[in-house]
Amino acid sequence: MDILNPRPLRERAEFALRRGREPKKLVTAYSCVIVGLSLLITLADLWLEQQISGTSGLSNLGNRAIFSTAQVALPLVASFMSMCLELGYLGGMMRIVRGQYADHTDLKIGFRKLWPLVRMSLFQGAVYFTATLLAVQLGSTIFAMTPLADPMLEILTPLMASGATAIDEATLNALMGTMGPMFIITGIVSLLLVIPILHRYRMANYCLLDEPNGRALVALRTSSRIMRRRFLSMLKIDLSLWPYYAATLVMTLIMYLDMILSTLGIVIPMDARLLSLLVYCAALAVQFLIQFTLRNKVEATYLAAYEQLREKPNDNGVVLGNIFDM
Repeated sequence: MDILNPRPLRERAEFALRRGREPKKLVTAYSCVIVGLSLLITLADLWLEQQISGTSGLSNLGNRAIFSTAQVALPLVASFMSMCLELGYLGGMMRIVRGQYADHTDLKIGFRKLWPLVRMSLFQGAVYFTATLLAVQLGSTIFAMTPLADPMLEILTPLMASGATAIDEATLNALMGTMGPMFIITGIVSLLLVIPILHRYRMANYCLLDEPNGRALVALRTSSRIMRRRFLSMLKIDLSLWPYYAATLVMTLIMYLDMILSTLGIVIPMDARLLSLLVYCAALAVQFLIQFTLRNKVEATYLAAYEQLREKPNDNGVVLGNIFDM
């Protein structure tokens, strides 16, 4: 069955949220943990940076190495925890859409499926990385075969003929100025290659939750099968949820507001560190507001689409018992 109109899906999502027990508590717990984790990781990173800057000399080489390693590992730990919390939140929302009991303890679902989630994420990352490399190669080839590459060749040809091993700064700047079309072509090719892959795997987390044996590749294949020839249908749903994506874009702009102002040459009479801190806190506040007010409706709508499209088991799609503890 295909999706022709997003309105029935939104209506089903709204009904599930009204009927479900504690959907607000679930998203509140999730939002608080995510925002708190972001703040904690940032504070820990600042503390480690201070420790590294204060450990100079050979006598403190070991401590500096430990602090540097911890600073590198910190984003990885945060990514793993965020992935698990995201999957736990989706598991709770899946229960709500299916008319089952759900509360904030469902956030632990993702941690119980940690290794399947990691395997699935690594496979997806490998696919995206390969697609990006192919896009760069193809984009560079297309650029080289067009007249757009002539200005770059005019700079490179004399350098190659003279056997130069170094390029002065002025020549390098001129060379970079001629590569703008190549970046644009490569970006377009990347979108054409990566977007279909993103579409194919966009139901992967839901499929993993429904995969009792935790087989990551099975979840990815199931998602690919569900999403086949349904790009326009899902795009309709995405467009119908535009307030969420618009708010997310605003949050992103706020997150990098200090960098944007610096790029535009706008100077605010305030200490740079204080400005960065205020911008970061404002972005976290907006993130919490978006999660609390809009996220439930968005995920319930996508889950309603998943319920409509997935392969129904013998129990007509109603998950009984505590499937996520399997």
